[in-house]
Amino acid sequence: MREKELGKDFSTVDKDLDYRSPSSASIEDASRLLKLRRDRILQQRQVSEDMKYIDPLTRLTNREYFYSKAFTVLKSKFNRYNTHAILFLIDIADFKLINSTFGCANADECLKESAVRLLDGIEKIKGDVSLSRIGSNEFALLIGSLGMNNQETLVYANQMLQKIYKKFDEPIVMEGHPYKVKIHTGVTLFLAHEKDLESMIHEASLALEAAKKHSNRMFCFFEQEMEEASLFKTELLQAFENEAEKRVLLYYQPIVNHTFRTVGYEVLSRWKKSDSHIVAAQDFINHFEANGRIASFDKYIFEKVCKQMAQWEREGVTDMMDFVSINISPVSFMSSDFLLFVPKTIEKYGVDPKRILLEITENELLSDFESVERRMKLLSDYGIRFALDDYGTGYASLSYLHRLPFTELKIDKSLIKNIDNDKKNRKIVSLIFLMAEAIGLKVIAEGVEREAQRDTLLDMGCDYFQGFLFDSPGLPLQYSL
Repeated sequence: MREKELGKDFSTVDKDLDYRSPSSASIEDASRLLKLRRDRILQQRQVSEDMKYIDPLTRLTNREYFYSKAFTVLKSKFNRYNTHAILFLIDIADFKLINSTFGCANADECLKESAVRLLDGIEKIKGDVSLSRIGSNEFALLIGSLGMNNQETLVYANQMLQKIYKKFDEPIVMEGHPYKVKIHTGVTLFLAHEKDLESMIHEASLALEAAKKHSNRMFCFFEQEMEEASLFKTELLQAFENEAEKRVLLYYQPIVNHTFRTVGYEVLSRWKKSDSHIVAAQDFINHFEANGRIASFDKYIFEKVCKQMAQWEREGVTDMMDFVSINISPVSFMSSDFLLFVPKTIEKYGVDPKRILLEITENELLSDFESVERRMKLLSDYGIRFALDDYGTGYASLSYLHRLPFTELKIDKSLIKNIDNDKKNRKIVSLIFLMAEAIGLKVIAEGVEREAQRDTLLDMGCDYFQGFLFDSPGLPLQYSL
């Protein structure tokens, strides 16, 4: 190690130094001693400078080196060669779980072993290489001076990923237990003279974020659509604070009974990106969830629905319907003030609580059953109705349905899709109807788009239907008198 070699030099200097008074030493000796002392100080400073760029755990270069040195050094070569380079951001998956399960010491060993495997994976590769640890469980690999065009660089990047991921095939042993470490990687290709490091980190980070979202994809390459999605997320969250009334639209899809009379509506939120671009909930709700804003969003929706229901009440529309169905996220339902917010808002607008149907999913039931049960019973006693949403896609226990105050059960549209020509589907749905009848639940079939589906469900005794066969979601105006 360089620091050891330098340390050896310092000890030699110490022996050579003579700290006798000037009167007993020649001028030449004094000059030599001063020079040695100056050199020692300079060497100490160099070692200190070098060590500040070293991660003490993995012995790789650290975040400071990567941001201040690595890109600058490589960029000078990129500019000469004017070729593509590659940036990989590599994240050790589920690191918090590793930490909590095996302890900090084992988590550190996992990081050190991961660093070794990454070094093994990039051994003897082309180009100038810099591997740094830039976060608690994140590494950056920068490769330049490849002398390749765009397509060749893309192929090479994929080859590199295969080499790296192969190194993680074998599990790491912690506390005597083998644990297979998984990594996520975000990758971006670039010409250094066109973009700066900040842009490259941003692109690779977006790709890494995309890789983490897809359980079956452990790495992603940056695509321009990711940048557009990132900009949309930023605009969305800012606009919700300042322009929610103009941007958040509520569409209402009719729910009909067996005589095809409208008995209720499901509220479906939309985001008005522009006059000609309306965004569906599945394309923006995740941004509110990921940024801790879903509870605020759900409260806004709930109050807006209550306000609309009050207007319908004045217009006589509610005389023709039984309920309005509202989706509530698990985070919102379990938030500390939800039990106070719901009745307070209902009373503010004078809405009949029996006309409100809250849709919750199995995820809520599994999070904290005792707390969910208590909350549901309190709201049920107040008059609120509950529907178990997306039934048939999870593992809801019959005991949950029996113990909790559900009034409706919504069969997921994936089971409805082929119900008219898939015998197995029909049998599953038939059993759901029998179970629901036995415990006193009404059944709503969603995603009904064809007459054959409707007729099959009618024969089974379906209570309520929802889907494009009956009507598409619309703004409140078209349902007013």
